[in-house]
Amino acid sequence: MFKKIIKVSAIVLLTGFSFFYTEKVSKIIKNNDPIMKQILKEKDNKVIKAIKPIIINDEYYTGINGCLIDIDKSYDKMKTFGEYKEDLLVMKEINNTSYKDKYIIGGNKFEKKVSIVFLIRNELDNDLVNYIEEKNIKANFFVEQSFLEDNTALIKFISKNNNIYYLGKDGRYLDEYMLYSNNLI
Repeated sequence: MFKKIIKVSAIVLLTGFSFFYTEKVSKIIKNNDPIMKQILKEKDNKVIKAIKPIIINDEYYTGINGCLIDIDKSYDKMKTFGEYKEDLLVMKEINNTSYKDKYIIGGNKFEKKVSIVFLIRNELDNDLVNYIEEKNIKANFFVEQSFLEDNTALIKFISKNNNIYYLGKDGRYLDEYMLYSNNLI
């Protein structure tokens, strides 16, 4: 009976040690991968520091949430492509504090920025495009699929300095349309 307990204990201990050892070895291999080395090299350069909100009694001015690289998700994403690509870095938000019991009375006092958004369904004013290009203004264009298909050269021109997003097809957002349109963009 005592020998059986020792055998079972030894097998359980050996199994536990093998799991522990396998995890350590895989971590070492992962950390020596050139993709992981590049991600770790870039992680400090891509940090966006959080700025706390200014709170006055039950009111506040918004702050800025920070961001940093999600190392494991970035690695997994890049590993499927087999190389480091900065565009595939996955960021995660830090300092995401919610003040549901307070009222927002103003925006961030440190960075005064606005976002310019255009919805493009049937047409786009060329004067507007030229003005934005002339003044080097960055804007966000949400483009309907039919306009996107018919005006790929114009969209390509606009996308050099602006962000292009999918606006849907006939007011619907179906996965097959979204994937097709995002590939066009």
